[in-house]
Amino acid sequence: MENERLMQDAQEYERVKEARERLLAQIERSKREWEATVDAMPDLVCLLDRQGRVVRTNHTIETWCNISVKQSPGQALHQLLHPEKPDSYIKSFWEEAQKPLEQGQSKQWEVEDEVLNRYLHLQIHPVAIQENKKSYQESSFAVIVIRDISKQKQAEHALAQRNQVLETLNELSREITSTLDLQPILDVAVKSVAQILNVTSVYIYDLDSEQGLVSLIAEHYEPASLDQERVSRLGALYALEADLGIPAHKQRDRYIFHTDDPNLSPGEQAHMKAFLGKSVLRIPLKAKGNFINLLELWDSRHKRAFTDEEVAPIMAIARQIALAIDNAHLYEQAMEASRLKSQLVAKVSHELRTPLGAILGLSQLLEVGAYGPILDEQRDILTRIISRTGELNILVGDLLDQAQLETGNPRLKIVSFSPASFLSQVESTTNLLAKEKGIGLVTNIAADVPPRLSGDLDRLRQVLINLVGNAIKFTEQGEVNIRFCLHDAAHWAMQVSDTGSGIPLEAQAHIFDAFHQVGYSVTRKKDGVGLGLSIVKQLVVLMGGEILLESSVGQGSTFTVILPLKPVQEQTA
Repeated sequence: MENERLMQDAQEYERVKEARERLLAQIERSKREWEATVDAMPDLVCLLDRQGRVVRTNHTIETWCNISVKQSPGQALHQLLHPEKPDSYIKSFWEEAQKPLEQGQSKQWEVEDEVLNRYLHLQIHPVAIQENKKSYQESSFAVIVIRDISKQKQAEHALAQRNQVLETLNELSREITSTLDLQPILDVAVKSVAQILNVTSVYIYDLDSEQGLVSLIAEHYEPASLDQERVSRLGALYALEADLGIPAHKQRDRYIFHTDDPNLSPGEQAHMKAFLGKSVLRIPLKAKGNFINLLELWDSRHKRAFTDEEVAPIMAIARQIALAIDNAHLYEQAMEASRLKSQLVAKVSHELRTPLGAILGLSQLLEVGAYGPILDEQRDILTRIISRTGELNILVGDLLDQAQLETGNPRLKIVSFSPASFLSQVESTTNLLAKEKGIGLVTNIAADVPPRLSGDLDRLRQVLINLVGNAIKFTEQGEVNIRFCLHDAAHWAMQVSDTGSGIPLEAQAHIFDAFHQVGYSVTRKKDGVGLGLSIVKQLVVLMGGEILLESSVGQGSTFTVILPLKPVQEQTA
């Protein structure tokens, strides 16, 4: 029995031994598989003790720290990663992670490692290994996983940069299409360029190609710029070649300068030294192939290569800036040409008035027989001369008024007047024309209109006579109605309605444009060059008012002039 028991025990021992060996082999296989898996990871994985020393690590340590796996145990991780700079972020990260680790918590962090020239993602987790019934505190370790996320960050940065460039281009396009004021466009451009390329300051210069000089017209400073760099230089003049190192002819698409460049001209060396620039990028701005301005980017912190990839989005913005500047220059030239044209028209119109007045006066004297009797045929011709000369005189007057309004010379003469007397004068002036066409002329003043108002009576008369004359001209039957009334508590109105042909909807948007008439057939039937309503609107605006139009084809038109209400108290004896 005893032998039998011993045999069973021996067999049991063998089974346990085999099981143990199989288990140990399985553990060893699992360990090798785990180590192979961890070693295959591109991330740096380290098991650390409580002092932040390496207990074990994967083979990534060899490529990151130039040290073998066997040499790493017992060394502080922050010293392995940054031997020249042991007080690095890894050390501070480890110190900050101590308390969460003791509480069984994990910690994550992203950082730009300037020593390794990488963006890193760090995560640290508590690990408890209990042996011989040691407490958790005595046996606690941590595992840290450091992942290189540089490519991801570069992609995110590139995407953010592209989005910012697109946003800047859209904003510049909106500014260019919405305003001809150049300064807001330049301010948006320099700020955006500074942020996109992460430089400390950006400038735009205007070029005087004849003198070879540039003057500073826009500037922007980032918070990182130095005090010397931030000194405003708006309006400062620089020699294009001597000071900025750019030849007046045969420009490249960009120029890059560094303080330590031995080929810098003395002027450029002095320029960069004065404002502490380490790297400068200059981009000539061209429009229609011509060099017109200069975009300049400064970095006072680093020596920058300004790669093609970095500069490409800035070149797109530079083209928009050049377009905006060219448009502004063209607008200035157009305005100057318009001013000169208006001055010429005003001078010619003024000079024409004297001979026209003489022709009209002499013709009228001949008509009444001041120089002897005239035949009926001669009288008919004189009547035509007087009529056409009067029309030409009105045209010259309109041209003179238009020129004065365009050059900004007109002045208002504010006087006190009676609306009733004013309306009666206009009625007397236009009534004959209405009778000749066989249409009625009706006037009305609302009871709430004050007995006296103030305004420029000559301009008001010019506006009202023009509107009434147009209404009569385009009305073949029916009547023209002139009405004065209060528009609201702060405004009064002059309203002219007719039963004429009406104005097509598509023509109403341009009815107040200079030299515009409604339709070709009307142009051929009616005299004038289309200045009347343009002058009317400009005069109304000059007097602080507005003019409204309601019209339908075949139903007639109503023009309403709304003006500020300035009642005058009647003097009592």
